[in-house]
Amino acid sequence: MDWKDELRQSIDSTLSKNQRLDRLLEENTRTEKIRLENGAVEDARAFKLPQHMNEELFSSVKRMVKAFYFMQFGRVLVNDYELSEFHPDAAHPSLAEKIRSGVESAAIHGVNGETVLYTFFNPQGSDWVCVVNLFKSVQLYFVMKELGWRDETI
Repeated sequence: MDWKDELRQSIDSTLSKNQRLDRLLEENTRTEKIRLENGAVEDARAFKLPQHMNEELFSSVKRMVKAFYFMQFGRVLVNDYELSEFHPDAAHPSLAEKIRSGVESAAIHGVNGETVLYTFFNPQGSDWVCVVNLFKSVQLYFVMKELGWRDETI
């Protein structure tokens, strides 16, 4: 499926007003060959964000996480937690397994025509994790640590 068409249906008015975003999508999307699990090779559309724009992406998604938290819990996230991105592969293997099973068992919520999916769960009994999936292809992980956690570790 051409995901750009799916994106256009979801946020067409935004793209029509934001030529910079439209140009960014156009300039950084290409067709690549991918090998499926069954061994077949297929064309796929790939979007690769320029390296210098990664921080802008994470900043935007962090704002989304704050909005999702308020929608789900009715509280302002930054009043209780600080938010940081992480990659599950960087976690200890036992924690990475808890994160994986947490993602699989947590309730998934969708917005913007299900092009953005998110979930909150608590794999350790203390720190919350939020996973945001964009267009069923990019998955970003965030940990929410209680304010003051650094004071307790000193």
